[in-house]
Amino acid sequence: LNGRRALRMVAGNMGRFAIFSSWFLLLTPFLEAFQNEGMDNLAWAGILHNSLPGFTDFLAPLRSVLTELSLLALLPGWLGLVWLARRERRKERFALAFILLSALAWFLGMSLVQSDAVQYAIPAISLLVLLAGVGYARWLQAAALWLARTSRPRWLAVTTALLALLALNLPNAWTALNDTWQLTLPDQRNDLAVWADGSLPASKYITNYSNHRTLNSSWGGYAGETRFEYAGNPFSDTTIAEWRAQDVLFAIVPHFQYGLWREDGVHEFATQTTLLKSYPPSDAYRGPAMVVLLLHSIQHQATGKLGPIRLIGYDLPSRTASAGQSLNFHLYWQAEAATATNYQVFNHLLDAEGNLVAQIDGPPLPDPLLRRGTMDWDDPEEIIYSREYALALPEDLPPGQYSLVTGFYRRDNGQRLLTPTGEDSLWVARIVVE
Repeated sequence: LNGRRALRMVAGNMGRFAIFSSWFLLLTPFLEAFQNEGMDNLAWAGILHNSLPGFTDFLAPLRSVLTELSLLALLPGWLGLVWLARRERRKERFALAFILLSALAWFLGMSLVQSDAVQYAIPAISLLVLLAGVGYARWLQAAALWLARTSRPRWLAVTTALLALLALNLPNAWTALNDTWQLTLPDQRNDLAVWADGSLPASKYITNYSNHRTLNSSWGGYAGETRFEYAGNPFSDTTIAEWRAQDVLFAIVPHFQYGLWREDGVHEFATQTTLLKSYPPSDAYRGPAMVVLLLHSIQHQATGKLGPIRLIGYDLPSRTASAGQSLNFHLYWQAEAATATNYQVFNHLLDAEGNLVAQIDGPPLPDPLLRRGTMDWDDPEEIIYSREYALALPEDLPPGQYSLVTGFYRRDNGQRLLTPTGEDSLWVARIVVE
């Protein structure tokens, strides 16, 4: 009775799967057509032709499975599984066959959508390792029964054989323990997400596979306020100039790869970018070691120090302007240590006598929620990329030369950070008003 009930359940599930597969088979080309202007008119024959996977669609995932599996270590387990299937009752054999058919159904179903090969490999490898474990358990059960009724020499031989089987699996066991330990460590990608959320403007970015979901709320669970749009892989044939033309602002690349580019000295990702933040390899973290690059170099170098904060450069498209226009610029800082309290930034335009003629003040970073103030500037290696300041020039500003200066002040009492010689601002650039 239980066997017939199980068969009815299997038949019902297979029927549901067949209905779903047929629907999905027809739906997939329509989804592709919406993304491809050249597929406006699809015939039913074309739909079926484009939907059915070919033999080559199975090769990539099959290679992934075989690459990751240690066939020699798992072979005794599978042999034990065959032995189990031969010796056990029909019900147990039916259960094993059902598991294998379910795995095959998953494999075929994933082939319909032609997903990444790793999506095939993970469930397939998990199932094969699980079945090998069942086979090993069968060997141990048989060995226990044999040892209970055998002589000492045979006991020694069986023990030696079991130890040999365990030795085959020691590399896998060590890898599994190391992977498990890694999963207990904090992931550097979480730190990256928090840093980017409070430090960078909403923008497009490029990164490799290990980080393409880090800043995406739909894929990776990113819960920040700043919106980032993934634009592609930096290891493609697209040049930095082409990425800039697509309004891509920054890139996240592997730490070791950036080191190779720096050693090479000619790669555009080393010569035409600015290293903002580095996450080097660390035993205290899991996740990839990486760096965050701004996709352009600092336009103008600068020097000067206010408290623990050094001004190292600025971007200013033109030092010449007309009355009524705006000067748009970015500042670059490095902090030797965090400040005791949070400071705001002032940018003043002074005439030849030092009189204030225009100003723009506000937070140093583009985050409107002010979640990362100068009290959190605790990485001396980080280059802090300011928000874009738009300094509006008065309509009646006389022509002449002016000085752009910057500094830090407290909002509660106006106190400013000072230079080592006691000044409360740093000279940035000379502006000519025509």
